[in-house]
Amino acid sequence: EILLGGGGARHPLWAQVLADAFSLPVTPLAVADLSAYGAAMLAAHTLGWIDVFNPASAWRRSATPVEPNLERHERYREQFAIAGELFQRTRPLSDGVAGLNRARR
Repeated sequence: EILLGGGGARHPLWAQVLADAFSLPVTPLAVADLSAYGAAMLAAHTLGWIDVFNPASAWRRSATPVEPNLERHERYREQFAIAGELFQRTRPLSDGVAGLNRARR
């Protein structure tokens, strides 16, 4: 399972893309603004209101998990293989461009 938080957790398409790419269920967290949520939890812990050392499942609130689409997962695997080969074939060109950029600094 992949837990999804932050701004990406607000968009169902992003959760589906991740589920399909990794072939794992993706569970968006109900609270998308994790920085503010974490700060509030630490403040509450400091005041003795909660214990943040409890298992995460005690305070985790999540939305409905998004299940992977196995057909799309297979297409991602094929495209990833092609992208890896493309990277290897163009790496000398990328290295050359990076060298030119370093020389100009």
